[in-house]
Amino acid sequence: CSAMAWYWYRCVFDERPKLGAHIWLAVLLSLSVYNHYFSGLLGILIWISGLLFAGRLHKVYYFGSGILAFILFLPHLSVSLTQLEHKGVGSWLRPPAPDFLWEWFMSLINYSTAALVLVAALIAWKTREFARNKQDGGSRLALLFLTWFAVSYAIGHAYSLMVDPLLHHGALLFASPFFCLGLAYFLAPRPPILAKAAAYGIAAILTFSLVWQRKHYEVFEQQPYDKVAKQLDALDVEGEPALAIVHQNPAYLARYMDVDALKNTRVINLAQTPLSNAELMEEVGNPKFERLYLDGRNWALTRGAEEVWSLDRRSNGFTFTGHHYSTRHEDGDHADHTILNESTGGLTFSEEFLELYKIGLDTAGIGFGDHVAAVLRFAPADSASGPWSQSDLHLVFDFSKNGEPLHYSSAIPQRDGFTHRGSFRLVHQLLLWDLFINYREMKGVELKVYVWNPTRLNLSLAGWEVNLIEGNPLLYSQLNRMP
Repeated sequence: CSAMAWYWYRCVFDERPKLGAHIWLAVLLSLSVYNHYFSGLLGILIWISGLLFAGRLHKVYYFGSGILAFILFLPHLSVSLTQLEHKGVGSWLRPPAPDFLWEWFMSLINYSTAALVLVAALIAWKTREFARNKQDGGSRLALLFLTWFAVSYAIGHAYSLMVDPLLHHGALLFASPFFCLGLAYFLAPRPPILAKAAAYGIAAILTFSLVWQRKHYEVFEQQPYDKVAKQLDALDVEGEPALAIVHQNPAYLARYMDVDALKNTRVINLAQTPLSNAELMEEVGNPKFERLYLDGRNWALTRGAEEVWSLDRRSNGFTFTGHHYSTRHEDGDHADHTILNESTGGLTFSEEFLELYKIGLDTAGIGFGDHVAAVLRFAPADSASGPWSQSDLHLVFDFSKNGEPLHYSSAIPQRDGFTHRGSFRLVHQLLLWDLFINYREMKGVELKVYVWNPTRLNLSLAGWEVNLIEGNPLLYSQLNRMP
């Protein structure tokens, strides 16, 4: 979009706009739509805004660029129409909250109070200058940049409220540079030396907040390849049969596999060989393995593995050694888990609903970077009665806010169930920052964990647990959020 804006400027403001610039405008407009629907929306807005300067346009060239862009996009048109039938992504994304734009702006300045104070000071300075009529209030081009951002945001916001949610911070990535350019023009103080000082000051503050305060890169600095290799070699486990289940770029994965500690390791890379959790748990429960490594991207698998293994170490990053399990254990031995509710006495039921736990998130000391997990353990007799892969049973996490439905997530036997020690287990785990941007969004939210048994199967539970697993603060910054 930035490259398209440059050629758009040349097509509109050059004294003698060239045909080549219009061809590039058409190509980049088409590519913006191919790239992402929000970048396509911005590209179309940029092109349409050229009509505001109709007197400057070479009309044949300019309208021809729009036609050419449409022709270039025709091969993908049927795909786009099919995708648009699915509307938004409301299955996992909620409508934007009232403070969405403020939260986005704070993420843009890395939640830095110092940067916010400096921007506020510049606004006060410029307001004083405007009051004294020292400048004309800015150029039309800077206003146009801000308009591009505002209109793309407004369309995304309205669509998310009226049709289906699709607006999130990442969707504004394409329009953000124009917001920054437009804002910077209006906030640049006079004389020029002050403008440079303000720009360098904001850059220094943002760098400090990103690297030192938020530790955005520490997750990588603490787990580079050479350190991971040394950590694995230091385990002195060469030759021990181990299992690694990861979701990694094969090129990255090959670098880890050179260490001696992993010479006798069976590696399942889900990026190349997608398997169900039930299939993976069969591997996890294989008694021939003496160690287990997970990279912590499949939360249901992580909770399922902890039915079989004790967690030895959780690393600070989404690396090959994200979770390292070293010893097998009896059920319920999780030193790093807080048990919110549990039952070990057994229960027989055939009702449609069985409530396991209910809690208000804003009153329970739960952070948006934490995990909520649950496991159902069925009695051996029921476990053998199967086939569980066809049973209509759901372990549900139901979120509501002020009495209104907010989010629904569930585990089902054919995807998230497995058998261990003769007992069928159904597990579910959810990272709360997949739902909430900050603590404020958790206010008034109630979580209910229950079993939904729509076909009213006669079931015998040997027990269950609902767990709280503390999140890793070093990973907050990976999603541009602060606790």
